[in-house]
Amino acid sequence: HAPLTSMYHRSREWFALQLADFFNDPDFAKTIYLSNKTTKGVFNYDFYVASPKILEEKLESIIKVHGPELTHFSANYDQWRISVLHSGSGNNKTMVAMPYDSGKNHTHHDALSLHLFAKGINVTPDYGYPPVNYGGWKTKEALWYKHPAAHNQVVVDGNRHVNMPPDGDGMFHRYPEHGQNIMFCDGSFLKATYNSAPEYNDIKRNERLAAVIDTVDGDNYILDISRTNGGNVHARFLHGTYSDLTTSGLILTPTGGYYPDDTILRNHKSDTTPNPAWSADWKIYTDESHSPNKKNIHMKYTGLTEGVTVNTCESWVDITRMVQTSNIRTGNKSVWIPTIYEMQKGPSTQFTGILEVYEEQSSIISAKKLEKSGNTFTEAIEVVHSGNLTDVIIANDPDDKNVLTLAGHDIETDALLAVVRYDGDKLLKAAVCSGSFIEINGTIYTAKTNNNIEFL
Repeated sequence: HAPLTSMYHRSREWFALQLADFFNDPDFAKTIYLSNKTTKGVFNYDFYVASPKILEEKLESIIKVHGPELTHFSANYDQWRISVLHSGSGNNKTMVAMPYDSGKNHTHHDALSLHLFAKGINVTPDYGYPPVNYGGWKTKEALWYKHPAAHNQVVVDGNRHVNMPPDGDGMFHRYPEHGQNIMFCDGSFLKATYNSAPEYNDIKRNERLAAVIDTVDGDNYILDISRTNGGNVHARFLHGTYSDLTTSGLILTPTGGYYPDDTILRNHKSDTTPNPAWSADWKIYTDESHSPNKKNIHMKYTGLTEGVTVNTCESWVDITRMVQTSNIRTGNKSVWIPTIYEMQKGPSTQFTGILEVYEEQSSIISAKKLEKSGNTFTEAIEVVHSGNLTDVIIANDPDDKNVLTLAGHDIETDALLAVVRYDGDKLLKAAVCSGSFIEINGTIYTAKTNNNIEFL
């Protein structure tokens, strides 16, 4: 242990202010204000600060000049093997993160899981540190947190991830193999990442595409496509936070559990023949008592996968650490979180859906799949949203990157991902990711064309 005089025992506020100076980045200082909700007295409890008022005035000056809002940007962190997409501002800020590494110690079996923050809420939180307070690391509760079904991702045959470093290896990164990023783009109204991590399931393909697409009202929606080749039965899980779940387009009846020896799930219901564009809607609350938020916030998922079985259930989550205070010990406490999972028989499956976090009313009017050329791992979708604007989305297969054609919309492209936006029949703009051209209504656009077509 470091001696008490060590720099490591300085306050977090002092350390953040030093980082702001060292990196010339005011965002470090802003975290002090955002964490304390004030600049007053934040350095008073650091024994080594002789004049807290001087540092306080320095912090006040930074906030006055740069404002309290953090500067967010999209990035793919290759070394950490995680993609982060940022969009919007103020209350409409959205962040989507996707790790493509499962690692070992201090990590979960969560490669290609989806993490969504929006409207100031952690909408799809990770369950956190394994609950060893139920008897140690080998209990069902602790092992459940490390099961892939406890994360928002595709699970193959109910199995945990494989090819992991041996117990005791503290490396945070997978060795010698790990997932990889296939595509990353950051445009004016389209941010997207495409990651792959098949080695964790010992299968040919395990990939996920996530794209944040801005709408005209400052909101956005998220295209979510998972592609898997290998194994026998695939299930894509999605849970929210404290919430109530309602569904549309489903006739749910009680069914058996999902690998009950390895998971902690209950109240399973299923529909083997869901309606096209069925949906699930989570009404989000502030805490486990289901106290209402000041605003009416929802998360909505619209499923667009054909031939899928849709299941609803509840996932067990330990919240002991969240409800305890320094002076009150509650004992172990847990809640059940509404969860859905789509299931399809392998070996090749593709789950496609639209995620949206909205306040009061959804901005999506309709969503449907379109006829297109290409193999089963290509996709074409039409989304009609606020202002009766229409987005036509094309998602190509990176393993078979051919030119895709949408005859009904007179669109052709070799892009891995493209979004074309219309107002009625009028072309407004388009974004093209990892492509050399797009042809719309007989006109060919390339990166050299000067128009409203972004090539990313």
